[in-house]
Amino acid sequence: MSTHRLILGVQVLVGLLVLAEAFWWWERPSALSPWVQWSPSGTSAGFQIQDREPTTPAEGATATLTFAFTSDLHGRISNTRLLPERKPSGLAHLVTVLQGLRVEHSDLVLLDAGDTIQGDPASFYFSHVHPDSGQPLPVINAMNRLGYQAVVLGNHDFEPPVSVLQQTIADSEFSWLSGNAWLDREGRWLLPPYLVLELQGVRVGIVGFTTPGVPLWIDPERIAGLVFGDLVDSARKWSEILRERENVDLLIGVMHSGDDLRYDRDIAHLRKLPSPNAAGQVADHVPGYDLIVSGHAHKLRPRKPTSRLTRFRTPLLSPGSEGEGVSIARFTLEAREARWHLRDSHFEFHKAARKPDAPLLAELEPQLAEVERYLAEPTWIVLKTRPTRKQLNACGSALQHKAVAHAFGADATTLLPGSWFLVDLPQAELGQPVTRKHLFGWVPYDNTLVETELFRRQIVQLLETHRRRLLGRRVRYSGWLVPGGIAAVLEGDRLRLEQKNGSSVSDTDSLRVWLTNYHANGGSGLRDRALVHPTQIRRRTGVFLRELLFTWLQELPEPLPVECQSWLAESVVPT
Repeated sequence: MSTHRLILGVQVLVGLLVLAEAFWWWERPSALSPWVQWSPSGTSAGFQIQDREPTTPAEGATATLTFAFTSDLHGRISNTRLLPERKPSGLAHLVTVLQGLRVEHSDLVLLDAGDTIQGDPASFYFSHVHPDSGQPLPVINAMNRLGYQAVVLGNHDFEPPVSVLQQTIADSEFSWLSGNAWLDREGRWLLPPYLVLELQGVRVGIVGFTTPGVPLWIDPERIAGLVFGDLVDSARKWSEILRERENVDLLIGVMHSGDDLRYDRDIAHLRKLPSPNAAGQVADHVPGYDLIVSGHAHKLRPRKPTSRLTRFRTPLLSPGSEGEGVSIARFTLEAREARWHLRDSHFEFHKAARKPDAPLLAELEPQLAEVERYLAEPTWIVLKTRPTRKQLNACGSALQHKAVAHAFGADATTLLPGSWFLVDLPQAELGQPVTRKHLFGWVPYDNTLVETELFRRQIVQLLETHRRRLLGRRVRYSGWLVPGGIAAVLEGDRLRLEQKNGSSVSDTDSLRVWLTNYHANGGSGLRDRALVHPTQIRRRTGVFLRELLFTWLQELPEPLPVECQSWLAESVVPT
């Protein structure tokens, strides 16, 4: 009996050592990290704490400072180009707005709260299809022309290849900031944490912060070795440094982080990550800041002019997304006893102009035209009519499984997003081929395919949102996966998994399952709720789901799925 227990104990110990080794291998900073030898170049280079002497304004002097903010641009230049929409948005629609503001406020400071270089077809094309164009990304060209002074690093900014992000930082005529992203655990900063400006005799500190939820969504090789610190701790650290060592008179925290602490908090804590959305917590609990700017959540507040923002102890402003306008903060300071004191504040929002700025579009025209040619590439499929949301989702689910099975094997099992984006189809496009442009509208996220090996209970857990939908309950669409290659049959209120031959998947069966990298990395918390161990991720293909869909529709290796035939049709002749 004792010998048996000894053998069992040794086996358990060996198992734990193997598990620990697997975790160590997965989580350790890679010696091949693309960030190991990197340091910022261009305007972001050469950061140092200056230990400045305090300013000494004349008694009774006043200064009025104006700041303009955008956030979550996601590469948007104009709603009139690439993927046309009705609502005016994009940097080209902010030109006249900013020109008017600068007539009144010549030293206006223009800042952005992150998620800048990913999310539109132009950024995708010049990051992944033609990254060696020798030109800055169109959004960076536009921001340079508009006179931005600083941009915060957002989570989506890590989605392009690392070389593209690093070159983008070098191409920018403004500073990239992050006060909580580090090259290693020794605290070498990835980017300058802050920028100090002298305006009308007032010293202004602008600190940038990146959501520490980056590892939940971004491929590990993109961020190998990087450390993302807690927002509250980092905000407190830089507040003390800027107030006590840099002697700033006004301090603004620009955060790529939402203000709802509960959102994604539990998901992050499963991975022992700090809360991703802590801007409100900073505004309530970290002293020293005169304004917190909150991006990431795509919120817009305030919409109407106001002199008070009272939801948090420190005023918190959210500038919206995709260049729908600019948020303005105006501060009046007065000098008393040889120090500047904040006297008045004012906040307002200016909508994007209806028409884009023609000179800026003309400057970007060669790049935009190249992307539009790429988007116009046709498939063998014709649009018969506008789909309903239900028709679009059913067709998309069937198409993506067929595309993956064609590329990676007929026996592929897929758990892929169940919701596609329903976009407006102009009447003129009916009867015309489906093009890349349509797929960018229906499948806007730049998700790649990841092969995993999962057990039945893990698959069932990943399909929990699908189960809830089958029961008629409301769900969060970002976590809705639909099965392909297997059937998920509702029995009572539980799911039973069936293979193609009709046999049930047992607890001991493991299946090769294809996920998007968003869900494989931890997006929506599915990976961690299903206890997917890193060693169960077999390979990351780098193949974009949207491009795989386009290839399938262009080659059409088999008939169109029946789920699509109510609104799509095969071409009679090549398109």
